Amino acid sequence: MSKATILEATNIYKTYPNGYEAVKGVNIAIMEGEFSVILGSNGSGKTTLIRCLSGLLPITHGEIIFNKTSHNGTGNSQLKDIRNASGMIFQGANLIDELSVLTNVLIGRLSFMPLWRTFLFRFKDIDREIAFNALKRVGLQDKVYEFAGSLSGGQKQKLAIARAIVKEPAIMFADEPTSNLDPQSSEEIMELLSIFSQKDGKTVVCVLHRLDLAKRYADRIIGIRDGIKVIDKEHPHFTEDDLLEIYGQNGISMVNDGYSRHEGTIIETRRNYCYK
Repeated sequence: MSKATILEATNIYKTYPNGYEAVKGVNIAIMEGEFSVILGSNGSGKTTLIRCLSGLLPITHGEIIFNKTSHNGTGNSQLKDIRNASGMIFQGANLIDELSVLTNVLIGRLSFMPLWRTFLFRFKDIDREIAFNALKRVGLQDKVYEFAGSLSGGQKQKLAIARAIVKEPAIMFADEPTSNLDPQSSEEIMELLSIFSQKDGKTVVCVLHRLDLAKRYADRIIGIRDGIKVIDKEHPHFTEDDLLEIYGQNGISMVNDGYSRHEGTIIETRRNYCYK
């Protein structure tokens, strides 16, 4: 049985006010329940691309179809529709360090609340229950009342995942969620995203630098070079030639060096993060 398309981008461009064209004529169709990884070197346009797909940036030209609704990606209401139905995990977690772990997660529930409750941070009991369950799923149930700023880098990314989960998103976007983490924390974050995809049947689109993580977790690998999509393949069909297409000869040596350094760091974390 073929999967339905949840997100489709047709001939999208993104040009910044200074004239720099970061995304050039990209066409992508993301399937429901698919774990897609976007690879590319620094400055290739992969972060701009995922921000356009997630509604965080307006596109300059083209069309984005999300949940069978067409958007040109330029109107604030259209961008809001995509943002409200998706979760986003940033490279730096984007938490409010001065608030508790629980409150940071509850912020993900604001779009479900009437305006007056959002101003007063008056969350319902059901919202708190959802937040507690999300924290349990990512292994932070013992950190509920601690300040977010006191957490380690890996714990902050887990908190960011919990905040995204409570939005009950149809699709989860992650922009280099492991780039500032040690190998073990990186594995744990990727395992959580994988379980979100495999167990919950949700769609994940993730920008990564590490090839070894892409090879282990991706159903599909999309390669971006100079703002252009150069590779779009299911993981089993991804080859060394595809790496050359994405990174060039000089980039391949750097990618393979990173892969060899992390290749042995495979941590059995799945049993610790199975959703209850």
